[in-house]
Amino acid sequence: MDDKTKLLSILFQDGINILERAWRESEKTMWDQYKELTAKQDEAEAVEKAKGQQPTALSESSILNYQAQEVAVTIQVVRNSFVLSLYHFWERRLGEWMQDRKAAFEAKCAWLTANGLPLAKDALDDLRQLCNLLKHDNPAIASRRKDLLLNGEPKADEVVLTEAHMEQFFAAVRGSGYPRFKGYVSSVEWIAKQSGS
Repeated sequence: MDDKTKLLSILFQDGINILERAWRESEKTMWDQYKELTAKQDEAEAVEKAKGQQPTALSESSILNYQAQEVAVTIQVVRNSFVLSLYHFWERRLGEWMQDRKAAFEAKCAWLTANGLPLAKDALDDLRQLCNLLKHDNPAIASRRKDLLLNGEPKADEVVLTEAHMEQFFAAVRGSGYPRFKGYVSSVEWIAKQSGS
């Protein structure tokens, strides 16, 4: 593998790693907040019970419950945002490599194959169609991936992504472009190595 190809691989794989790390860190922060709120809710319920109080819509335990549920909804919004970012990252890289930013999905896939690069086409197409549902309410994904939809309804607000879905989509993008090579290093390590540092 020549140095230009290695550099393209490093930049592509680093970009995916950066996106994945950002997703995981933001989600971890929200899950920590969710756990904190539910623990406080449990404490508030215990105090209310000890005082013989019935929870109301405005009792402390109820408000904490509402807040925890909002955090759970926000986690889903963040996952949706990251799948959109991930697909657009892949689309942009392919457009640069092909020197054709407007190339259609099939043309991008054909380019990868023609250049001997790996392609996880089915999973990548699922990601593409999921993005079309999230952005445009395009229901095409519904017939292929009912597991992505809460009630099988092909609507953006019915999308429910699990951690496993997220990992699947990151793997699809990671496996559809310049791959890691033997001795792969991050871009920071590559620069240091090239400059002799």
